[in-house]
Amino acid sequence: MFDVKKEIPSLEFCKKLKELGYPQKGGGWYYIEEKIGYRYGWNLVLIRDVHRAIDNYKIKAPTICEMEEVFPFEIIVEGNSKYSEICRLISYKNNEGWWYGYIPINCSLEEFIPIQIDYPDKEDWRIKFWGGTKPNACIKTFIWLIKNKYISFKGGNHDN
Repeated sequence: MFDVKKEIPSLEFCKKLKELGYPQKGGGWYYIEEKIGYRYGWNLVLIRDVHRAIDNYKIKAPTICEMEEVFPFEIIVEGNSKYSEICRLISYKNNEGWWYGYIPINCSLEEFIPIQIDYPDKEDWRIKFWGGTKPNACIKTFIWLIKNKYISFKGGNHDN
C-alpha cells in the first residue's frame, strides 16, 4: 500500500523550498494549515483543486519522483583549483539512512563511501546530502541545486 510519508519531505524542508520560489500551483500533495479540534496544525493532503486553501496556509510538498525528475544527471562543479569537474548524480542507502550527492564522473561509489564515513564533516569536491529518510535527503539535494542555480523556476515550470 502507498505510504505518502515515505515519499514526501518534512514540512520544514517544504517551507524552505517555498521560500526559494518553488511553484505552489497545480494539483498534488500539500501541507495545509487547518483547525484540528481547538488548535491549528498542518495536515498532508492530496489536492486536485488548489484553491481549496489560501496561499499563506498551504505549502506544496513534492514527491521524490517530482524532485528527481528535474535533477540534472550531470553538473559542472567549480573546484578550489583552476579547473571545474563534471559530476554525476548518485543516491544510495546505508545503515544510517539515505544519501544523495554529486561525485566526479570518474569516481566510483566505492571510492565515495569510505570518504563519507571517514570524513563526514569535511568539505571537499564531493557534494553530498544525508537525510535519514529518502525524501529529506532528496529535498536537501533539490534545495542545493536551486540555490546554486542548477535548477530554476520560470513561469511555474522547472528549467534545468
